[in-house]
Amino acid sequence: MHLHSYRLKNYRRMKDVRIELASDISIFVGANNSGKTSATQAIYAFVSGSKDKFSLYDFSSSCWKEFDELGNPPEEGAMEPNLPFYRSRPLVRSCGQ
Repeated sequence: MHLHSYRLKNYRRMKDVRIELASDISIFVGANNSGKTSATQAIYAFVSGSKDKFSLYDFSSSCWKEFDELGNPPEEGAMEPNLPFYRSRPLVRSCGQ
């Protein structure tokens, strides 16, 4: 099996990134704080299959306000919050949109 590419959305400082991989070897080159380690750790967490590899700080900070709102109980008479990440179908919307 060969992984040709992968996409990261709202992972650390990466808002929406597609990473294409070569068939033999891929090397990440870039300036400090450009996402090389994040891109590598994301794919490692995915292929290792461990659910405890992610924390709140792995999500883009643009998502934090939405997460905070989900943690607060709705006021009396207010509508229940929409929980898009509990749906059985793929999530279409991104944080902050």
